Amino acid sequence: MKHAELFCSDVKITFTCEGGADIIGANSLRIKGLPMKKTLLLLIVLLMLGLLSCASNNALILYQQGQKAFEDKKYVEAYEFFKQSLRNYQSFNVTEGIAANHVMMGDIHRTLGTYHEALKSYENALKTYKEINNAEGIASSLTRIGIIHQALKKYDLALDYYNEALKIYRELSIPQYIETSLSQINEVNRDIDIDRDKAFKLYQQGKEYLQQEKYLQAIEYFNKSLNINRFINCYPCVAYNLISIGLNYSYLGQNEKAIPSVKEALQIWEKLNNTKEIAQSLNVLGMLYYSLEQHEKALPYYENALKILREYKEPSEIITSVLTNIGNIYNSTGKYEKAIPYFEETLHISRGIKSSEYYEASSLNNLGQIYHSLLQYDKSISYYDEALKIWLRTKNTDMIVICFTNIANNYFSLDQYEKALYYYEKSLAIWENSNDLKGIALSLTGIGRIYTVLGQYEKALSYYEKGLTINRELKFSMGIAISLDKIGEIYRYLGLYEKALFYHAEALIIFDEIKNPHLKVPCLENIGIIHFLRKEYNDAEKKFVEAQNEIKKTDMTMRGNPGLVEVLNATKRYEKALNILNEMDYDWNANHTYKIQFHVQQGDAFKGLGELKEASRNFLKAVSFTEELRQKIKGEKAGFLGAGTIGGRIRAYKGLVATLSERAIKGEETDDNLALYGKDLASNAFYFAEATKARTLLEAISKSSNRANKIELPQDLKLKEENILDELSAIESQWEDTYKKGEEAFKELVKRRENLQKELDYLISVFRKKYPMYAALNYPKPILAEQLPLKDKEVLLEYAITDDATYLFRVKKGGVEKVIKIPKGKKEIEALVNEFMLPLQNPETKDKFSIALAHKLYNFLLNGALKDVQSDKNIIIVPDGILGLLPFEALVIKEGKDYRDSLYTGDRWKITYTQSATVLSLNRFLKSSNAQNPLFAVGNPIYHKEDPRYIAYKQGKTQETLIAKNPVQYAYRGITIIPKADKTEGDKIKWEEVEYAPLLETEKEVKSIAKLFNIEAKPPDVLLNINANETNFRKTNLKDYRYIHFATHADLPGKVQGIKEPFIILGQVENETKDDGFLTMSEVLDLKLDADLVVLSACVTGKGKIMEGEGVANFARAFHHAGARSVLVSLWEVASNETVEYMETFYRYLKEGKSRAEALRLARNAIKPKYPNPFYWAPFILHGEG
Repeated sequence: MKHAELFCSDVKITFTCEGGADIIGANSLRIKGLPMKKTLLLLIVLLMLGLLSCASNNALILYQQGQKAFEDKKYVEAYEFFKQSLRNYQSFNVTEGIAANHVMMGDIHRTLGTYHEALKSYENALKTYKEINNAEGIASSLTRIGIIHQALKKYDLALDYYNEALKIYRELSIPQYIETSLSQINEVNRDIDIDRDKAFKLYQQGKEYLQQEKYLQAIEYFNKSLNINRFINCYPCVAYNLISIGLNYSYLGQNEKAIPSVKEALQIWEKLNNTKEIAQSLNVLGMLYYSLEQHEKALPYYENALKILREYKEPSEIITSVLTNIGNIYNSTGKYEKAIPYFEETLHISRGIKSSEYYEASSLNNLGQIYHSLLQYDKSISYYDEALKIWLRTKNTDMIVICFTNIANNYFSLDQYEKALYYYEKSLAIWENSNDLKGIALSLTGIGRIYTVLGQYEKALSYYEKGLTINRELKFSMGIAISLDKIGEIYRYLGLYEKALFYHAEALIIFDEIKNPHLKVPCLENIGIIHFLRKEYNDAEKKFVEAQNEIKKTDMTMRGNPGLVEVLNATKRYEKALNILNEMDYDWNANHTYKIQFHVQQGDAFKGLGELKEASRNFLKAVSFTEELRQKIKGEKAGFLGAGTIGGRIRAYKGLVATLSERAIKGEETDDNLALYGKDLASNAFYFAEATKARTLLEAISKSSNRANKIELPQDLKLKEENILDELSAIESQWEDTYKKGEEAFKELVKRRENLQKELDYLISVFRKKYPMYAALNYPKPILAEQLPLKDKEVLLEYAITDDATYLFRVKKGGVEKVIKIPKGKKEIEALVNEFMLPLQNPETKDKFSIALAHKLYNFLLNGALKDVQSDKNIIIVPDGILGLLPFEALVIKEGKDYRDSLYTGDRWKITYTQSATVLSLNRFLKSSNAQNPLFAVGNPIYHKEDPRYIAYKQGKTQETLIAKNPVQYAYRGITIIPKADKTEGDKIKWEEVEYAPLLETEKEVKSIAKLFNIEAKPPDVLLNINANETNFRKTNLKDYRYIHFATHADLPGKVQGIKEPFIILGQVENETKDDGFLTMSEVLDLKLDADLVVLSACVTGKGKIMEGEGVANFARAFHHAGARSVLVSLWEVASNETVEYMETFYRYLKEGKSRAEALRLARNAIKPKYPNPFYWAPFILHGEG
């Protein structure tokens, strides 16, 4: 029981509260001196005060119990006591108790590390103390809140609370608390310094990884630094971290990921009002959108950055960067004139800033690109040269390689392909060394372009496909589209139009997506060219017009619309074509490629209008430019004339041959500017027909023969020649420097060169008359018809196939007798020859050979030339195009009732073939064979390790004879490169097998021939069976043999995987590691021979790829190149047993002293009665001297 006393005025009240009682009875309260009413009111007041006192007392006890549990580290128990105490105090709104419990509950949360709960409790305490204006309680709560923020590394908030608490303690003058607050403030500052230092070190580590190009590691460390800087609220540091993270994502090609980071950084700089950093962030965002090829989004960022930076009067590297980037936008979108002022301003600013050579060189490089795009190559070269000097001086490899690439592009546009290739390859090596994939792909594409214009399409395709693979890996849209477009070009050149369209269409979609008109234009033109080649002239015209409209959207410099001119000429709208061409006339700095195209198109238009003299004048100009261009190429030229614009560079020659021939047929006089090419128009036309045949073969033979045949000139002529060549060489070395000086200097140099070339041409004509051997070896150009060293009984027939007609030159000793027009163009001739040859390609279809078609072909191809030629004349055929695969001997002069009864061309005349009249002439100038040994022969090789002959050899036994019961089981077996269309099962390809069975009969053939020459059938002269492999073949000194004979299998490209050219298959056993048993055509080119005759008693050795300007690239050509004067080849799969008989007869006549042509004719006549079908007696034709 407890007592309480209360004084009210003069009344003393005493009441008793019994523990546990809910109701205080009236009898326990004694009041003196009050009326009953007041006594009742007072009773109520006293009752409430008693209850409050009891509740407060209980809350206090709970609070004290909580304190004891807290001191004993019984935090959960303590928390429950404080929680109950808090409820009791809250019931009666005892604020001091409420605040005290909030404080203790916050201390428990703080001790347990649940800071956010602690913060709530302290904030409740603070609120309560503020309600009762308890200054010391407020300060204590502020301090505790500061401690929580410090623990959460929210140092700015911690400092705010500590400083507010410190202010109150100073007002209350409580020294110990003032000292504590100051200590806490210092501690926060130390924490900030520690974290800032840690963040900085992490940032530096990120930069180190960045320099090592370890971008993922760099991002990791920048993120760690970012997290700390966010805690310490170092806003500038956060922004720098974000920028760094964004840039590293950009270096990884993940520009989408980079953008959010940079945008957040921009927001921070805007809050901080740091204008320079705002500009820098805007610039970076512009660069990211530019990398994503979103030029429309990029440009506003750049322009806003520039606007800010222009407010700073002093120039800086940042403003040069922004100016450069804006220039790049306009450059990329084909707005070149708009780009120039930005690059020029960048150049001006960078030259005024010390240590700003990077931007100076970049500006020079960018201006070089612009002027290259504007076709002002003279200015472009100068800017690139200046830029490269700076990069080389500063040893900036990254920029050196970019400059190399741009210089390569410039040389490409100037038709200097060798130099362009040199710089592309240098760029590729540097980029490969640094593993810069985008740069690697760019160089691969550049190299592919070189091989494309040189007509080396397989090489080009390989480079383009590698570039495409890399660009796809990088997801680089523009690179992907360029690669696709270039691959499409290759398939167009290969005649695979559907495949080409597929690639161009895919490229066009991407060009539209990235809104790049200056790349879209050539893609549209490529599609237009395909429609044109397919004679879809309306579709072609639409594409060329669409391309022209795209050009109008840009500042692109394009001379007219060449594609549209092609359509106009093809659809006989010649006047309109000439009107456009008049607007397309070229400037002094136009490249040869453009000039060739211009004059060919103008020639076609004049030809269509019947103005043949003007047409031939234009075609002659185009040919002259083509020859100048070809002369600059030092490497492989075989595909050069077939490459180039629509129809290839050879169009100029074909157009010239056609117009000159037509004029000759009409009886016109030759022109003064044609005097160097023959005495009349017929001779002029013949000269240019020769210019399209076996050019590289002629040059190769001249080069190799020049070393063995030294011809001396009179001293005065030699001195004159040397002076002219020295001056021409000096001009070539001055070409580039003069080009930079501009139009006047360049034109003067061109004039000097033209005059010197005329002097040289005249001198060569003197050499041809007086020293023909010297001229042939040193100036391997087409020979004049009147200078051909033909014999009295020889008639040379040379064909020139054009799109509209075929021209046949009949040449005898002294020159061209007449020009015959055959009214069949290329496609018609090809269709007839293919139809004729088809039955002969397979033994199973040989009986379908058409005598009627053979007669028809004779009438078209030979009758006009041979109807008045006696049978004792020797006919030399110089074929063109597909005629190189035609056995003229099998053409029928007079149809009989069957094969036996018909009269064939080969029955009446001896026929030989030559790649060109000039090659024939050169071979006649050369010395005859000095070979001492009569015969080298190879036959009946071993193709399989299970062959009994090989097993016997390995066991050291006498060589077994292969029994002919089933020789196929010992065949060489392989698979073709390309499966046939019907060899697939679902998605799985079934490759076609190919096999080459042992040729048992060839052993008899070789031994019979050896016997004729009194030679033992053993090495080194004869390689049979185990000895007939590639290793033994290569050990033989072939230059010592007059006749070389192959009796084995041969086949075409595509028949065996890994071999992409014609091949002769030798023995497949006992070869050394480097030898694979296949003698390919390129390996034949490297042989050194001095043979009068090479005989290829094998299948399809006369077939090969038809190359414009070169003829058929077959083994005949290859063995001529290696030094053989004549080569006997086959045009289809020969019949083995019949061939043995054929060859034995042929060599027997040779041994009797017959000429090669006569021996071949006699052998053919001997076998023909027994095997009358041309399949058996007509497969072999003789190339070279007969």
